[in-house]
Amino acid sequence: MRLIDADAFIQMMEEKCDPKSTLDPWVLSVCRGGVKMMPTAQPGWTYIEEALPKTIINKHTHDFQEYNCLCDFGEYGFDVRTYKFGNGHFWNGGGIVDKYVTAWQPLPEIPDALKQKPWEGGRNA
Repeated sequence: MRLIDADAFIQMMEEKCDPKSTLDPWVLSVCRGGVKMMPTAQPGWTYIEEALPKTIINKHTHDFQEYNCLCDFGEYGFDVRTYKFGNGHFWNGGGIVDKYVTAWQPLPEIPDALKQKPWEGGRNA
């Protein structure tokens, strides 16, 4: 399964569609309906065929940086997991999990408001 950018796909189809054709408008309407049911790419995801992350040592944990990974587990379906990346491989504990990873994205930054400690007026104060 491939994730797609649904809006970009529909825009491309509209640009290629000949409104004078008897078939093109019908094909475009079928595509619009079908695309609504497909999983779509979210901004920030990178397919492993396009690029792999750089090996980064996490400044807090002093081990490989973690990434959100879209994983294809075959008959068990897709899931988003957090795996480390280093030395050219995705890692889960001590095992390489490259065969499952189809796309990755950096973890989000922690909002400043959540970094506060309760005694400093944080969210659990």
